Amino acid sequence: VPAGALSGTAERGPDPDSHFGKLARLAAQARELVRSSAEPAEPPAAPRRARHRHDKDRTSFWNGYFATEDPWNYGSSYEQEKYERQLEILPAGPIGRALELACAEGHFTRQLAPRVGHLTATDISAIAVGRARARCSDQPNIEFGVLDFSADTLPGEVDLIFCSEVLYYLDDLAELRRVAKKFAEALAPGGSFISAHAFVLRDNVERTGFDWNTFGAQAISEALAATEGLVLEQSIQTELYRIDRFRRLSPDDVVTEPRIDHAPIRAPIGLGVARNIVWGGARALRRDVARSERRPRIPVLMYH
Repeated sequence: VPAGALSGTAERGPDPDSHFGKLARLAAQARELVRSSAEPAEPPAAPRRARHRHDKDRTSFWNGYFATEDPWNYGSSYEQEKYERQLEILPAGPIGRALELACAEGHFTRQLAPRVGHLTATDISAIAVGRARARCSDQPNIEFGVLDFSADTLPGEVDLIFCSEVLYYLDDLAELRRVAKKFAEALAPGGSFISAHAFVLRDNVERTGFDWNTFGAQAISEALAATEGLVLEQSIQTELYRIDRFRRLSPDDVVTEPRIDHAPIRAPIGLGVARNIVWGGARALRRDVARSERRPRIPVLMYH
């Protein structure tokens, strides 16, 4: 064989369909695996309700979420079923003044307004509040405002507070306990606080939950129940989330056992939600396994 032909073959590499070509391809894939395993692990894509640090500028953080309209598919069957159950858990009798915290784009606001005398709907994002105001423009009993419920003063003596699907974003349990105290103080005696949140594996790895790097419904419910002046009155619990109604105690209140209802999830679950669910619990969290099981190199066996 001419030397020039050998040189050209060496430069081109072996025929990809030959035995040596397949071995070369496997070796290249192995080198890429070693290279990627030596790099720091990337955090998983932020789930719909994963916590992010945003101490310096909460407003920019949330405006970033609402840069795209309807960031969490509020109109999906899964979310609408959850809305219906939050309305089911409303206390009996007329409700005068209601406050919705983290109203987002007003999808639930529109459904809640006819059930109360006057509704103040608030969100930290002016972008979200603008969309909510436009969505509910035909309902005269709603007042909108921009409000950071963690940092700002809340209206007082309200009969009902809704605060759902947002407490995951607080920085830690200490902040959760602090805002829970604010919620209780904002309620009139006998007033109700309603909250819907998903179960998260970090709270209890042995049961179905979302694999998010945050606390979830169990920790939130426990913090609210431990808040002076609040008592759990009713809870609707599914495999994926729970909806709780707490009451601010009046001086002459008699505390009774809460009513606990269990409900199935009948609505189809979209892929964006389903991909973060670990059904039946887990032996370990993905991020913990990623840290403990990574290796700087892997063995590659070749034969000739």
